[in-house]
Amino acid sequence: MTNTKQEWTRFFIWLRNGFCFVSTWLLFLVWLLCKAGHTYMIPADTIAAVMLGSLGGVLLFCAVFTKVFIRKFGFAVRFTLFMALTVLYELGFAHAALSHLHEQANAPMLFGSAASSGWLVFAGIVLVMYGISMGIYAVYRKKKGALYTEALRTYQKQCQ
Repeated sequence: MTNTKQEWTRFFIWLRNGFCFVSTWLLFLVWLLCKAGHTYMIPADTIAAVMLGSLGGVLLFCAVFTKVFIRKFGFAVRFTLFMALTVLYELGFAHAALSHLHEQANAPMLFGSAASSGWLVFAGIVLVMYGISMGIYAVYRKKKGALYTEALRTYQKQCQ
């Protein structure tokens, strides 16, 4: 598997642009939350957490959707892999954040009956987002397939 300079360039351009876009929007949302809570300072830990979280998410996106690491899969497989890896990343990041907030090495991830509704909401949000995205892709693929089929029929009529 040999990656060309163009593939690596695309990977790093996507990484740069994605990081700037995601971190800017997340910091803007944090700022809005601070303003809504009448807090006029954003803690440095929060800024660092937003930047690190953004970088990890964008790195996952770039790794899955460019051809640098995965060369032959289509969108559906790539998107499924991205969603699975993102959920694992978010869980790990939440665990690290809780550990930092509780200042202990092993923060509770709150499993069990007390937190089951929160986990169900999280799972529901992820599944709904996945379902909507795959539905949009199915409609897009169907329309694009019809367009290509019509173009092929037109070409075949011209060749006869």
